[in-house]
Amino acid sequence: MPHGTMEVELIKSHDLNDVETFGKSDPFVNLTIGGQKHRSKTIHDGGKSLVWNESFLFEIPHGPEALEVHILHGADEAMGSLTIPLSKFFAERQIAP
Repeated sequence: MPHGTMEVELIKSHDLNDVETFGKSDPFVNLTIGGQKHRSKTIHDGGKSLVWNESFLFEIPHGPEALEVHILHGADEAMGSLTIPLSKFFAERQIAP
């Protein structure tokens, strides 16, 4: 697999699981490739459909094969997750939202 720098744009989410019984969730996103991890800002009282509009840079060495995206509330309450194979990114040079 090729190596280099990859920019990941975290734009928005739709219809997340609501994990808050009273009020709205305070979600944030952890993005991971290999051993590299980035964390988005927390959106307080965010609800189910959120907008982040943040960018993150990852150095891609030979080896990591996927981008892991985990949307969390609080310390570890999962609201959603996604795994994106990097082979698709390298084949197309971008992945549509």
